[in-house]
Amino acid sequence: MSGEHSGRRLLEILYSYDFDIEKISEYEPVKSMYSEEEFERLWRGRTSPKGIMSCGIIFKGAKETKFTGMVSWGKNLGPFPLSVNMVSLWLNIKKSYEISKLISLADELFKWSGAEHGYISEKSKTPFNIQIQNDGYRVYAGNIYTGLYNLVWINYFGKAYLAEEDFVVPKGAVKLAHGVRLQLTDRPDDERLSDLGFLETYYSTIGDKWFWHFDEIVKDGKNYIAHLKEGFDSRKVSIPKFDRSAITRKGV
Repeated sequence: MSGEHSGRRLLEILYSYDFDIEKISEYEPVKSMYSEEEFERLWRGRTSPKGIMSCGIIFKGAKETKFTGMVSWGKNLGPFPLSVNMVSLWLNIKKSYEISKLISLADELFKWSGAEHGYISEKSKTPFNIQIQNDGYRVYAGNIYTGLYNLVWINYFGKAYLAEEDFVVPKGAVKLAHGVRLQLTDRPDDERLSDLGFLETYYSTIGDKWFWHFDEIVKDGKNYIAHLKEGFDSRKVSIPKFDRSAITRKGV
């Protein structure tokens, strides 16, 4: 994702979908006025004394569509980094907003980033800030390096997943550049997306071994508490062979 051309391409995608960036910063609160020059400056990132390169940008707008975006990348990391390069958009859209346009935007971001995993979800249908209840203590759920924690309305899977012989792509998934897009329901507010039983049918098709399995997920303030299924062993969750060569230090 790093590189000036990649940064410019991200802006082109956002502009083409009428995202008018107004504020930009490395951190909250986001108060600085946006300019392409400031975006390019932040996109170049920082380099630590050990040669680790990193970039983090937060941007906001509220004209056509109210949104907050975040993009981050790292390079020259250690041999087995657990951080992920990512781009995220949180949108406050009207019910009249064209769903096809939303999917097209996510498709473009998936192709641009070369992502291994991505998704689109309606906020109320997806638990975020999951804390896993296990033997009297709670730990926050990890990222794709520790397994898949759920499926949502629309899910994207990249090369690493598709290269695994026992990762089964369900019928109806759409081939997309380096990966696939899997849509579970017609609309993002479908009640079935909150039904663990409904999601488990997809886990079974794709392969139970790739997922964490929960008996229930309940809201607790700003967090969600997930209770593991009896007998589930998180040490047996399968992880694809991710290619980290583009972000790790050469010769490490």
